[in-house]
Order: sequence, then C-alpha cells, then structure tokens
Amino acid sequence: MKHNKVRNVGIIFELLNKRVSKLVVERNTQEAQKLFRIVRKYFLSEGSYIKEVFDKIYSPVLYGETNNYYYAGKFLKYLIEEYSDCDQNKLNKEINEMLKDLDNTTNRKQLFESKLDNYKLFASIKCLGDNKIDKFKLTVKEKVDCEKTIMEHLIDNKEVKQIRESFNIVEVKDKEEIADENLMVTIALKKFREKYKSTLTEDQNQCLLKYLSSPDKTFDRWAEKKIKSLVESIGSTIDSIEDEKISEKLNLANRKYSKMLQERNINATNMKDILLSFDLSKHLELF
Repeated sequence: MKHNKVRNVGIIFELLNKRVSKLVVERNTQEAQKLFRIVRKYFLSEGSYIKEVFDKIYSPVLYGETNNYYYAGKFLKYLIEEYSDCDQNKLNKEINEMLKDLDNTTNRKQLFESKLDNYKLFASIKCLGDNKIDKFKLTVKEKVDCEKTIMEHLIDNKEVKQIRESFNIVEVKDKEEIADENLMVTIALKKFREKYKSTLTEDQNQCLLKYLSSPDKTFDRWAEKKIKSLVESIGSTIDSIEDEKISEKLNLANRKYSKMLQERNINATNMKDILLSFDLSKHLELF
C-alpha cells in the first residue's frame, strides 16, 4: 500500500517525541532542545497549519474511543470528511519548511527509520484521506484493511487504557494480599531492571536499586526528597512557559505529585509514577 510517511504529520509528531525523549535520556540536551523547538514551532504554536491538521485529524483518532463498530464507523466517516476539508497545498508547503528545519538539525533518514507502535494507525488515516480526495486510489482490500485498523483502535484503544492506568485505584486488601503483591512487585522490578537497565536514566536505575535494597522508610525518604525537588522545579518553570497545553499538563503533574507527597503515598504501586518523575525532571531542562 502506497504511503509517504515523510508527509504524514501524525507520524512525524510521534517520531519527534520519541527522538527527543531518547536524547534526554542520553543527556544530549543540546540536540533535544533543537528538536523540541521544531515540535513547539509546528505542533504547539497557534497559527501553525500542521498543528491545526494534527489536532483535527490525528489527535482525535489517537485518543478517541467508541463502544462498537457502528459508532467507530460514524467517527471514521466524519474524520475523513474533516481530512477532505484540509488545504493540502498549505499543509505541504509547511511540511516542506519543517523538513528543511529537520535537515538543519538532525539526521532525517535516521529519524524516519525509527519504528513506531502507531505507524499503521497513522498510515491508515492518511491513506483513506488521500483516497477520498482522489490523490490516489486504494484497492477494496486496502481500504477495508485501513478502516479495520482505525475502527479496532477506537474500540480497543490502548492509548486511553494507559492513561487510565496512570490513575491509582485504591482497593481494600488484607495484610497477606499486600505482602504477596509486594513480593510479586519486587520480582517484577528485578526482571524489569535486568531487561531495561541500558535504557533507564541514572536516576531511574538508582531508584530501582534503592527500592530493592533499602528498608521501606529509607526508600520512602529518598523518593520523597526527589519528588519534592520535581514539584519545586515545576513550580519555578511553569510561569515561563507560554504554551497553554504544556502549562496545563505541568499543572496536572504538579497536583498529582504534590498530592502524593501530602498523602505520603510513595510505594511499589506508584513505582511507575516515581520513575516517570525522573523523566519529567530531565524534560524540564528543555525550558
């Protein structure tokens, strides 16, 4: 199936986010800052047509959710109508400008060779949209495959599930259940660190080591200190951020981690949030 990923703004956005995160982990903040400026210019700044198209077409699919194929079909129908209304000449002109900026900043070929979990989803959106505006024709099988990819994503949206899992659901358990869960979490964390130790940041590795080797209270005090430092960093950075969406997300993170500190809710259940706090701290260096 014909598809030009270099002109797919959904794919470009995902590739840039992935690359910036990787550079931050590698402590290559200079290149990360340059790439993030491109993300801000084309995907976050008001007046950018790429941002307008991404917000109208790709973002609703990525985070959209329906209960059945009927509503998924309706969603897809309206989405392709939105795609038809896009000014392709204006979009392509701005994509050309962005590609020039990328060529002056990073290795474009290397960037586009990265694999993405949502590649097929974003490719299906563009292929159906281009088929609708007669840019090229899909076969019946190709069209059905693209529609199936999008509708199955809308019905079983893993992106939305991950967001929901980020909110802690508290259940009442007896001491034996808690002990068993703590043991399973410890084993799981050991396996996790063995598998991903090369991609974890220094702070994330240190966090897992301290959790596995230190008494509970010692780890709690260490983690509380780190999270308190993050909350202070967000507080001192947020006023200098002009983009409303980034500011809103930082405010949400600030409330989340502040609540964790207030409730002293630092434990194995929140380990993902604790690890992510270190990643967020590195990203704040971009501002």
